[in-house]
Amino acid sequence: MPDTTIELHTPTVDGRDVDFHWTVDPPSDIYRSNSFRLRFPESIDISAIPERLWWTVFLLCVHSHWTVMRPCTVRLPVELPVEEIDFWQRLLETYVATAEAQRGGDRYERDIDIVSSGRRMEPIAPPPERGIFAAAFSGGKDSLVQAEILYELGHDPILVATTSLLPGLVDHSTRHRRRTFDEIQKRRGARLVEVESDLRSAWDNGGASRQGYPFGINEIGDTFLYTAVLVAVGYAMGATHLYLASENEVSENHIESGRFMQHPHFMYSATTQGAIRALLEPTGMYFGSLISSLHSSQVQELLTTRYRDVRDLQFSCWRTTEERRACSECSECKRLGWIAMSLGESPSDLGIDLVHMLTNYDDPERASKVHTYPPSAAVSARMRAQMTRAIAGVSFGRVFWHVIREHPKALLQRRGWRAMGRFNRLRKEARERGHAEAPGYRAGFLETLDPAIRAEVGAIFDEHFGREPEASYIEQLDRQRKVIEHITAPLRRRS
Repeated sequence: MPDTTIELHTPTVDGRDVDFHWTVDPPSDIYRSNSFRLRFPESIDISAIPERLWWTVFLLCVHSHWTVMRPCTVRLPVELPVEEIDFWQRLLETYVATAEAQRGGDRYERDIDIVSSGRRMEPIAPPPERGIFAAAFSGGKDSLVQAEILYELGHDPILVATTSLLPGLVDHSTRHRRRTFDEIQKRRGARLVEVESDLRSAWDNGGASRQGYPFGINEIGDTFLYTAVLVAVGYAMGATHLYLASENEVSENHIESGRFMQHPHFMYSATTQGAIRALLEPTGMYFGSLISSLHSSQVQELLTTRYRDVRDLQFSCWRTTEERRACSECSECKRLGWIAMSLGESPSDLGIDLVHMLTNYDDPERASKVHTYPPSAAVSARMRAQMTRAIAGVSFGRVFWHVIREHPKALLQRRGWRAMGRFNRLRKEARERGHAEAPGYRAGFLETLDPAIRAEVGAIFDEHFGREPEASYIEQLDRQRKVIEHITAPLRRRS
């Protein structure tokens, strides 16, 4: 396989636009376009952002793509410290192990070389510590809960939204997303900054699958874009505490044949976030998640119970359309719908149509995909357990009431009784299957949380959940610690 050369060109700033360009030789079908733009709102002055930080933004946005473009040599026209180049290459090694194991391949060599030569850039001057907090915001349950925690603690965060269309989807352009953005500003007086980008349109999302990888480019790239935008906005506005939500499931990991393998969405795992946190340390900015200790169902529970006055703003389904906020068919809709029901709430609060969900439903055990990749298999089992617990805890009367309330004539039609019959079978099978008690939260992961608010956030979690025994996850946490230490070791050598 011939080596691919990727030449990155110096970012250009023009008013409120920043353009990023690169060339690929030979051309790659990963990209529709070898460029993208970030457009910042007029209210944000980006002129003071140093060139050195724009290069960090550039690398954050595109570096994960190289995982599926191997073997490749990446050339930069500026000088990066050798310690930082070593950091990026070690980080990429973890991506390669994860991607290759999912593909069932045997090309575990990194095969990505970064060559940096040219003029030396001035170091980044950290902004003064003024206690300003910023959080990536999409309207999903994770970002809503993270924002609500910060509001509760009195930090009035800057909410940073990235709007970037992915061809074939409307999740970033639908009116439901716009309503969430408008309402969070009305209800919380939120400072919401929206940055536009065409990066998700620049890549060909099927480029990885054509090489046998079981994921789209968005699944290894989206949250790096959101992280990069958060970093740029944070620096421009003087925010030194930056958060991008990451649930505990995303941090699932495994060692096989000496290789560290992560959850398929490694782009925002606690491991990856820990590495990026060390990279950003000289800028004076902290980066991480507030919810890495929580299971997905616990995040939904906090939103449903503690922050119930914004639960109607939740926008979690990527298959949304202009007509419907949630598809009511995907695994995420079903799982969140059952969790809402088990907490005494209606799925309609999430935009989920209960009758539609039930009449387009397969048993979670029979329908779930069989995963052979260890982190995926572990997370799939946890998600199935969440759904089984929720279904087993919902009564026939509650479902009957919600069906009547949302579709008054449903039980005069065949589909209404079909929905009730399907629920009866699901509940019977869930109860026969049995289910363990809901786990507590993983307090050990609080160590990755911003020290400025660690104790206060832990206290919120303690109010709602018990603590899961550390023995049940200590191996996962230890592997994470060791890998972060390995990736970031070169950065500790920099002057």
